[in-house]
Formats: sequence, structure tokens, C-alpha cells
Amino acid sequence: MSVSLRPKHLGRYREIARLLVKYGRSDLIKEAGLDDVADYSGEGDVPPKAEELTDDLERMGPTYVKLAQLMSTRADLIPPPYARALSRLQDSVEPFGFDEVERIVTEELGVRIARALTT
Repeated sequence: MSVSLRPKHLGRYREIARLLVKYGRSDLIKEAGLDDVADYSGEGDVPPKAEELTDDLERMGPTYVKLAQLMSTRADLIPPPYARALSRLQDSVEPFGFDEVERIVTEELGVRIARALTT
């Protein structure tokens, strides 16, 4: 499986690749075809703490916060310390305004929210 690397999304691909390397999943980078944007310089360092994953996903934005919220409910898929750390995002997330929501939706869908709702 390989993703289509669109130039406008290269920054986001780098963020995802950096996160995967940091948490020891560089194998997924290769599978997804993200080798060209990956930086393996941090690989092999001290494993990060569970709380760092929560902070990293929160910094990456609302989509990743939602992913973290979902992951926090799946202790059958992730180690308990990570599930506990991610559960902080269930009710303690940095708020952001509608302007940010509108910008994200417009960038991701390529149309304004009002237009997307009518199509």
C-alpha cells in the first residue's frame, strides 16, 4: 500500500512519519510509501512516555485529538499506560474556535463548509 504524495500535504506527511518513527513504527512508513518524507534521525532513542503521545497528537490538531480519543477507549489494542494517557483528551482538550474548524474543513475538502453541506 502506498499513499499518493501530494505536494500540498507534504508537511502533514512529514508530521505523521516523524510520529511513527518516534514511537517505533518506521515499518508503517515503508508500507505507506512515506520513505521520501521520513526523518529517521531519532530512531533508536529512548522510548517516549505515554504522555508524550498525548501531547504530540494534541499538537497535530483536531483530527488527531479525535483519533486519540478513540484510541483511549481501545485498551485491547494499545498498552494500558497509553490508553490512560490518551483518556485525558476525552475531557481536557485545548479549545479552538470556529475559524480554525472552517479553515481545516476548507483545506481538507477543498470547499467551504456551507458548500459542502449542500452537495
